[in-house]
Amino acid sequence: MEHMFFKGGEKYPTAHDVTKTLDGIGGVFNAYTNYDRVAYYAKVAAEHRGIALDVMADMILHARVPDEEVERERDVVFEEMHMYEDTPARKIWEYAQQLQYGDHPLDRDILGTKQRLRAVTRSHPLPPRQELCSPAGLQPPSPRPSPPLPPGTTA
Repeated sequence: MEHMFFKGGEKYPTAHDVTKTLDGIGGVFNAYTNYDRVAYYAKVAAEHRGIALDVMADMILHARVPDEEVERERDVVFEEMHMYEDTPARKIWEYAQQLQYGDHPLDRDILGTKQRLRAVTRSHPLPPRQELCSPAGLQPPSPRPSPPLPPGTTA
């Protein structure tokens, strides 16, 4: 349900405002959930990084998620669950994860369970630990000299 954060915040109060602002600077943005993290990203030209950070920070730290959007997103996730239940390769992956991780949290399905999904409401707290990360403080990398090629090789 990570896409709920794209619904807006205080400075960019609607999904349209978020999209219009980031699209307006040629940005590409998205989010994903993996077993050990939820990630949000925006790719923009360096001169627009401040705008992108402003939008992303606003939508994550000051999320506006109307109740009807929670219901709509819940339905989307239920459909995703049904799709995966009908995918043999996904079931094999789940069994392999169970064998590898057992009772460890990494064994938990990324989508969660239907029971937990039914219990999600707008009032659920955000995860206790949020981090805003950026590559190298958003400074362009310093050019590094290429290592010499081994004798007898060509570029």
